[in-house]
This record gives sequence, structure tokens and C-alpha cells, in this order.
Amino acid sequence: VELLHFAGGPAVATADCGLVRIEAGTQFPYHTHIGTETALILAGCLEDHDGQVYYPGDVSFMEPGSGHTFKAIGDDDLLLAVVINEGLSFAPPEKAR
Repeated sequence: VELLHFAGGPAVATADCGLVRIEAGTQFPYHTHIGTETALILAGCLEDHDGQVYYPGDVSFMEPGSGHTFKAIGDDDLLLAVVINEGLSFAPPEKAR
């Protein structure tokens, strides 16, 4: 997994913006969104934990408090443009009571 940070424009001035490249076949670890996350699929395909598949040109939007894992599927590396507000937590999900 590679991340290239860049400064976003005024609308996302407080967000973490970047390009993320994930090698084909790689499973991204479970994480929770502290704020919102918007990801534009630029290349490759992303299969989310619920089976939803995103293709180049698709946008994935995650609400605050949501958590998931995903996989870069297909033959091509996954390339995303992401805007992350308030960060991510890689702590394991709480066990159901």
C-alpha cells in the first residue's frame, strides 16, 4: 500500500487528501472512519466487505463511525483519490455483546 499526500483546495482544507495505490490481490485491513471518507476509484477494482464492487469512475462514501475492509480485485493495482476527514482507526472492531 502506498500513499501520496497532497494539499486539497479550500473545500477540503482540513481533510487528509491523497492518492492511494494498493497492489492487486491485497486485502486492506479493517478500519473505522472517525469522520467521512470519499474515495474516487481511478484504476483497478475495489470489492468492499459487503460484496459491493467499485470500478474506475465510481465513488465510495463512508459515514463517520462506519467500518470495513476491502480488497483490490482483478489484475490491475487499485488507485484511489481519497479525502479523509478526521482520520481512521485501525483498532479491531468491538465484539458483539
